[in-house]
Amino acid sequence: MIELIAVLVIIGIMAAIAISHAMDTSSLNVNSEAAILKNNLRFAQIKAMGDIAPDTWGINVGSGSYTLVCTGSNCPAVPNLPGDNSATHSFPSGITATPEAINFDTWGSPIGNTPSITLTVGSQTASIMVTADTGFIP
Repeated sequence: MIELIAVLVIIGIMAAIAISHAMDTSSLNVNSEAAILKNNLRFAQIKAMGDIAPDTWGINVGSGSYTLVCTGSNCPAVPNLPGDNSATHSFPSGITATPEAINFDTWGSPIGNTPSITLTVGSQTASIMVTADTGFIP
């Protein structure tokens, strides 16, 4: 009987550990926010390709949010980001990003160096890089 109780206690401890690891959603949160940011970068890229030069569209990333921006003399009103109520998207609590300004020219290419953004929550990270010249966002 004591052996049976010991086995049940050990199984209970192992189940508690497994459940606590399965309940860690930080990697899901950071990956879903990275996917949202990629979609919004593509939105800015499409806006830049449809606008008149020398206007550029881009995303200014801060540590806790990012904003759709247009620079130039012929910029129209900046629209809301897809799925948001404004041109700014705030990260959920705990997620931070490396600050970066990514602007696209009328060809959809990033202006300047190859931009890279890293989202972090706890020990989980997700990196986003915009390919130079082509503007490809993998």
